[in-house]
Parts: sequence; C-alpha cells; structure tokens
Amino acid sequence: MKMTQVVLARIGTDETVRYAVQELYSYLKKIDNSLFVDIRFYSEYDESVKNTIWVGQSDAFADKILDVEDKFLDDSIYINVENNAGIITGCNPRSVLIAAYRFLKELGVAWVRPSDDGEVVPEYEIKRLDAFVQEKASYRHRAICIEGAVSYEHVLEMLKWIPRAGMSGYYFQFLRPFTFFEKWYNHLGSDGYIESQNISRPEVDAIVKELESEIALRGLVYHKVGHGWTGEPLGFTSDGWYKVPSSEISEEIKPLISELDGERKFFRDIPLNTNLCYSNPKARKLMVDYIADYIRNNPHVHLLHFWLGDGSNNVCECKNCTERVSDYFVMMLNDLDDILTKEGNDTKIVFLLYGNTNWAPLKEKFNDSDRFVLMLAPIARNMSKTFKTIDPGKTYTHAPYEGNKTKPVQPLEVEEAYALLKEWQDVFSGDSFDYDYHLMWDHFYDPGYYGTAQTVYDDMQALETIGLNGMMSCQLSRAAFPTNLPLHIMAEVLWDKDCDFEEKALEYFFNAFGPDGEAVMEYMKALSENFDPYYNRQCFKTGVAPYGKEERLAKLKKVKAILAGFESTIKKNLEEGHCSAVEASWKYLEIHAEYCQKLLKPLVANANGNTEDRDKFADEVDDFISLLPTRVNKIFDEFWALFAIGRTTRVDVKLDGDVEGAAY
Repeated sequence: MKMTQVVLARIGTDETVRYAVQELYSYLKKIDNSLFVDIRFYSEYDESVKNTIWVGQSDAFADKILDVEDKFLDDSIYINVENNAGIITGCNPRSVLIAAYRFLKELGVAWVRPSDDGEVVPEYEIKRLDAFVQEKASYRHRAICIEGAVSYEHVLEMLKWIPRAGMSGYYFQFLRPFTFFEKWYNHLGSDGYIESQNISRPEVDAIVKELESEIALRGLVYHKVGHGWTGEPLGFTSDGWYKVPSSEISEEIKPLISELDGERKFFRDIPLNTNLCYSNPKARKLMVDYIADYIRNNPHVHLLHFWLGDGSNNVCECKNCTERVSDYFVMMLNDLDDILTKEGNDTKIVFLLYGNTNWAPLKEKFNDSDRFVLMLAPIARNMSKTFKTIDPGKTYTHAPYEGNKTKPVQPLEVEEAYALLKEWQDVFSGDSFDYDYHLMWDHFYDPGYYGTAQTVYDDMQALETIGLNGMMSCQLSRAAFPTNLPLHIMAEVLWDKDCDFEEKALEYFFNAFGPDGEAVMEYMKALSENFDPYYNRQCFKTGVAPYGKEERLAKLKKVKAILAGFESTIKKNLEEGHCSAVEASWKYLEIHAEYCQKLLKPLVANANGNTEDRDKFADEVDDFISLLPTRVNKIFDEFWALFAIGRTTRVDVKLDGDVEGAAY
C-alpha cells in the first residue's frame, strides 16, 4: 500500500508563518493520522522544488494576491493547491495564517465557538489535497475587544479563534485590563460556586504579558488602552471604574481637573470618568506627554486608543472652557501627532465618538488624517433598527450640543448616530470603524440568538454604506450560549459583505450540531421570534411596550410549546455518538433549554402583572445563572447575565401591557 505524503515548505523565519505551518501539520494529522506530513524550511521560494505546498510570502507570489491599501492592516489571501502541491500565501504573515485556516476549512474543519470544545475535525483518508481561493477581506477592521468577566483561558481561546474565523485584531482596554480579570478570578457578583482567588494587579500584568505574546504569535493587529488617560497622568489608578474620594486631589493638581457645579472634583468619585480642564494648556500637555511616553515604551501596540473621561455630560464648566470638548480633543490629537511625527513613530491613534465627543469640533482641524482612526461608539443605540435602514442621500438630525445639559448625549437611534458621524466625516477624511455592542447586553434579550445574528448581519453589510471600514466588537468573551452564531456571522460578513445570511447560518448549524443542524436552526429562529427581542428592546430601551398583554402571552405560550417540542431531538442527539465538539453543542443546548424554561416563568408573570410571582421566579433565574459557571463557563458570562437578566425580568408592567418603569 502506497503512503500519501504531503510536504509543507515554510518560507522564511517569520514566527506567524512558522505557526501557520505547525497548525497545518497538526490538523492534517487529525484528519488522517496515517498521512505522512513532512515539514521543510527555505529562506525563499524555489520554483525548481516540486510536489510541495509552499506556505509563506514571496515576491514570486505578489501578482497572485489581490491588492490591498495597507499590507499590514488589510488582509488578502491566495490558495492554489492541486494534487498536494501549490501555494498558501497572503499579503502579510497574519494573512498567511488566515489562509492556512481557510485551507483547512476547505477540507471540512470548523471552529464553532471560541473554546477548546469547539473544534470540529472530520476524519477521513486523504488521497490528494485540492483548493483554490483568491480573496481579500471586505473590511479592514475585524476585531474583538475584551469585556465582561474573563480568565487567561477565556481570552486565549478567543485569540485562537480570531484568525480561524478570518478576523484580524484584539483590543485590551485600559493601561491594565484589571477590571475584566478581577470579575472572573474574584467572582464578583455571583456567590459561592467557586472560591475567590483575590487576583492582584501584578498577576494581571503577567497574564497580559503572556497573552500579548499570543497576539504577536498570530500577527494580530493589537489595540490598547482607551479610557484611563485622564486619571493615570494624575497618579490615580484608572484600570476600572473604581471610586476615589475627591479629598485625595491635591491642591497642585486640582486646577487640572474639570470644574462641575463650581467644584473641581472627580465625576461621581471615579477618576476614569473624570475629564480634565482642557482649556488649561498644562492639563492638555500632561495627557499628551503621558500618552507619547507610553507609545515610546510599548512599540508592540499598533493602534493606541486615546479617549477622554468615560460617561457623559461631565466636561469642564469653568469660565475658560468655552469651546466644544471635541475642539480641545482635536488640539490634543494634533499635539500628539506632532510629537510622534518628529520622532518618526508611525503608531496609529484611535479617537472616539462617544458622550460629549459625539458632536464634531466647530473650529479645530486635523493636521494629518493618516495618523488617526475614527471610532463610532453608539453604546445606547436601539438594536431594533440597523444601519441598513440608513440612506446616505438623506439628511438626518440629532440633538443640539448644549454642554453638560445635552440630551440625549448617547444617540438612541441609528439615524442620530449617523447624523453625528456625518458631521465628523465632514472634518475628518481618514480611516474609521464601528465600535459596537451587539454581544455586550443586547443578546440577553434574545435567548435564541438568531435575531441577534440577523441584526449583526444587517449592520455589518451596511458599514461601507455609512463610510466605516469595519468593526470592533465590544463584547463579552463568553457569548456563545448555546451557539456562536452572532459572532460567526460577524466574522463571515466582515470578510465578505456580500455573503448570504441563511447560507452561512445553515453551514454553521450543520458544523455545530451535525445532521440535525437545520432543525436546530429553525428551533433557535422560533425562540428568537417568540421570546421577541424587539419587544424586550422597546420595553427596556424606550419604556414603551410595542403591543399588549394578550399578544405577549400568546408568544410566550409558543415558547413553552417550542421547548417541549424539541426536547426529544435534544435527547436523541445526546444519545448518539457525535464527535466531541458536536456532543458539547447538544449538551449546551440541553442546559439552554433549562435556562429558557426558568426565564419563561418571570416573563409570563410580568405580562400578567403579577409582580409577586415575577420577583420570586426572577430570583430563581438568578440562582440558576449563579450556578451556570460550573456547567458552561466557557461560553456564558454569568456576571453580565445577572446584571442584564435581572433587569429584563423585573420591569413593572400594567395589565394592558404598557410599561410603567423602564430598566434603562
């Protein structure tokens, strides 16, 4: 019997390319353990060497890769393998890695969630390898931002998943992302299921350093910081929303802090939320010099985020702060650019449209748009309407800017967000992306996740239309309970904005659940329709129920029937011999059905106006969520679930269905 042999020829010494070859070797052996895979090393491509799959970059491949504007930030891949010989390459080392994973996908490999139990690898005898792909990503920015409660393992699994899904970047918020690791390791907000580890800041620093090496290994675009620049330069730790008494502000630095209601103090006692007195040149210089020094000491950061104080309507009211805060913001951005340009430093700076900086500057102009990247952050938007509804040919309006009396400071509708964005685009012509929150809170209103995935799809398709070049998902690291469909769809559309939603969804469900994948898709779709995220958003975002009690109860009754009707399918699949990843998917679906049954009770009581039963059942939901980390900690963030679901199940309603007290 003749043994099949595959030769993988690595070109050059780049660590990301080396890793791509290792991953190809590993997965080819998982598919066919009898396959003989030989790895060889070349400093450059050698056309005379035949019967080889070349992996890496070479000038000889340049005309085969679709052109991109920026060869580091953008991604373009080329795969041409025929009968175990050919090329796997890309416009940068990360693209080579993405191409390697894409090749494996062509062989049937899938990663259905960012966890170690999400790997689907078919087993079959490999006779010959064939694949052809020549593509580039529709959008430049395709990244994930740390949020929620996370461990080292949770973040590592996300970093592994990102290039496998064709995404390209990762973002650690703050100078030290302590608050996110603290929530997990110290188990804030949930009781008793595991002992608190009382993690320290030095321990988090060590975790981040190790994870930064994983980011570098994969060649990912690395984003860092954001909030914190208003507190750290003054000597106040700003790696979370921690309170500090304003009595600790010395007389020396008090003039640098914003004046609110006649006092210079921390906004709500939180340095992270406090702005400085931006009309004061010393305050501006302090921030800019501090940021410039950070950039010098952290050359591995590719895109540094420069944000002002978190929160809204918290800008300085002193007699000298007469300009819009965005004008002062642009002054500081230009000052930072001057310093970096003189030093020959090409680090990109991301600035934020958020809170009072949603309103564009009136006077200041950018000296060099190429230095900066605009980031739209519509944190309060109602997800019931997507960017797909925006017509760039129309003129949309927004609330006027009135300093600290502006309402609403965060746009509630996409039309407002676009109107504000358009005014920034009139003064800024550079790179930009959306920083959005589909998987931060909103998915908790949609236990089926199918409606959330459709919202993601519509938004991602429309980014180009509204002048944005991609997406940074500000989301929980663990948002795949029971499926990873919304994040999967996000990655697919950011890579190919013209892909078909149902085709990609169906492909996902077959990979995650096997032969009954289409049945699971219809099940999740039905749960989304009848748990009704539209109803929930309207209630909890606007305070107005879109329809009355009887229609609401009829939908919730359908949920009960849907859960009962699918119980036998779940049981059947748990008894069958699926691969480990598919088996895990069905186990998660079983636990999710329990969760939906628990969630249904307070929602029905709520619709009936029975507040006593509602609160009793809501407490039972909270108890259930608190214990979930022992069963689904890889895919479900209990910290934020307790926050979001607690509000979802406790909104007071009248018997006719009108909401009396909105949760937001």
